[in-house]
Amino acid sequence: MKLALSAPLPLWTIPTAQTAAALLRALQQVVPVQALVENQFRTQPGLAPKDHLHPISDLPALRRDGKIDLPIYLVGNDPLHLHQLRYLRMIPGLLLLPDLELGALQAALTVDLDGRRLPFVKGFDTRPQLAAVLANMSRGTAVPTEAMAAQLRTWAPTAQVYVIQQLAGPQPDFAGAAKRLLDIAQALPLGRDLVAEDPALCPPVTAVVIGYNSKDIVGPCLQTLLDQDYPNLEVVVVDNASKDGTADFIRQNFPTIKLIASSENLGFAEGNNLVFRTSKAKYVVLLNQDAYARRNWVTELVRAAEVDDKIASVGSKMLFYRCPTLLNSTAIEINEAGWGWDRQVGEKDEDPSPTPEMVFGGCGGAVLYRKSALDEVGGFDPAFFMYYEDTDLAWRLRLAGYTNLYAPLAVVRHDFHGDTGATPGRLYRRRFMSERNRWATLFKNLDWPTFRAILPKIRKYDKGRLEWLEKAVREGHNPEFHGEIAGIIRKAWRWNLVRIFSLWARRRRTQKLRKVDAATGRRFIVAGINEGGHQGDVENFHDRFSSKPVPAIRMGETDQGCLGSGWHTLENPPGSVQAYRWCKGRCWFYLQPPAGAQRIVIKLASPIRPHWFRLFAESAKLGEETVQADVKEFVFALPAELPRGELLEFTIEAQTIKPKDAGLSPDIRDLGVIVFEVRAQ
Repeated sequence: MKLALSAPLPLWTIPTAQTAAALLRALQQVVPVQALVENQFRTQPGLAPKDHLHPISDLPALRRDGKIDLPIYLVGNDPLHLHQLRYLRMIPGLLLLPDLELGALQAALTVDLDGRRLPFVKGFDTRPQLAAVLANMSRGTAVPTEAMAAQLRTWAPTAQVYVIQQLAGPQPDFAGAAKRLLDIAQALPLGRDLVAEDPALCPPVTAVVIGYNSKDIVGPCLQTLLDQDYPNLEVVVVDNASKDGTADFIRQNFPTIKLIASSENLGFAEGNNLVFRTSKAKYVVLLNQDAYARRNWVTELVRAAEVDDKIASVGSKMLFYRCPTLLNSTAIEINEAGWGWDRQVGEKDEDPSPTPEMVFGGCGGAVLYRKSALDEVGGFDPAFFMYYEDTDLAWRLRLAGYTNLYAPLAVVRHDFHGDTGATPGRLYRRRFMSERNRWATLFKNLDWPTFRAILPKIRKYDKGRLEWLEKAVREGHNPEFHGEIAGIIRKAWRWNLVRIFSLWARRRRTQKLRKVDAATGRRFIVAGINEGGHQGDVENFHDRFSSKPVPAIRMGETDQGCLGSGWHTLENPPGSVQAYRWCKGRCWFYLQPPAGAQRIVIKLASPIRPHWFRLFAESAKLGEETVQADVKEFVFALPAELPRGELLEFTIEAQTIKPKDAGLSPDIRDLGVIVFEVRAQ
């Protein structure tokens, strides 16, 4: 029998997850077993072979392809188990309940929107005992004790209930439990193969991809949309006058997809507006041409949107494709000066919470919009062309009284084409579009008293930026780059000033949408007027899935491709003996210690004030030291149990300071210690 064990993530942080990991290993000894998890990239290394480890969203396809006969759902009293419930109902299997008390999980079936508890997961919140509801949906339910079995039979008289005594007590017999599970699985009565989704939960959705010279990259994106498990989905591609044959490629390889071939490049904003104006669907979802969606992406976006009619948009969890344990975006944020950025960009995907939350807005690279809300506020502003169009739309939706959510179970991976390794010309154009549209976003949406109050501060800050850039050019700090940016800033100012009358008209149209007071309109705006930069060197971040194996890292020489998140950009000021990087409060790097390596040597300093730091190899703490201003090498023993010749993840935790908050400089970054090099020897 081909079994699958579904369990929460991360598998080593909660008791039921530890049980699942141990049970999975025991099952692997007696029968082929697939591991179904919320995110296969966050699992404990070595948990299962690569080809036996899947996101649970693949379960229907695996069942259809004959790779799984029976799923086993281990469900415990924790919100992390929420991701399993849809599949438990869709493909009934064997339910394993370590405990009948599921109050915390049941609470997660609803979501809190400004004090209102609203249903989130439909179909499970109608009875007081969630364990009974789940048991009645399953082909069989297993519990550790006879007492629990008796109680469950009282709540659910028609359910098939079994006892696995090997899981009872403080020292479970996992080998015996695995054999007992197999016996139960083989004796289970036949059940329904697939329970269809309730059509009422699946309103029509239109998915839109904007294509531009993307023949070589758009295919996998479109295939993930065709593979969606959502039953009421139309896919549309708007080709923005591509010169590389993108339109013909789509016609030939994806004949079921609706193609709109524009004779001119309309940009991201107006390209999407074409579909916004004509779609008859209840929702429209956008996906970047270089992003790949999980099979349940649309389902999870719609599930969040259906919580309330005043939800205008739902953003996705966007992971980097090359390093899928790092976040590309969990929403967009904007500060008082109009600077926008992706929330949590470059951070580790460490929060497995499944619960939607209110945010400023979702990133336009992977987002759902309610069509009626788009009709009310007018879709994207075509004058933006690209960049900040999603920020502006999110703000207008909020002014119109709508709510924007982030749905962490709606996951895509973004390949980041056109950003990583982009040509200087593209970088300069992106900078100009961002500078000009940032001003327009602020001017259009901010209430007038607040705009008048903040404008002098922003102008002063921008003039300070120009002075710094011009000084950097004079002193030889990459003069071509900094000189170009100074020109771009001035060009963006002039662009908006020349068009001030049309900008006023756009502001009047936006302010007519206002249904909320000024304070509500400013909600979720981040304090401060500084340009972003706190995210670190995002384009050089890697994880264990993308890092190259090296025995040593020397900043500025061998630091490309082996640093994780938590690092700021490389610095090598005039007079510096060696290039270095500041770390944040936590940062990661990857080394492959050679055979015979006994220690890790790290060279660093703390030039602002003394800071402590800790070093970890995988989860093992190697030590803690205090760093002074002088450059010094610190040596830590490498534990014998860690493998040599394999890639290992190292973590630095450090005391930090924000120079601006401390009154030392305008630097807003979170600074720990500066690192020059690390090596295994």
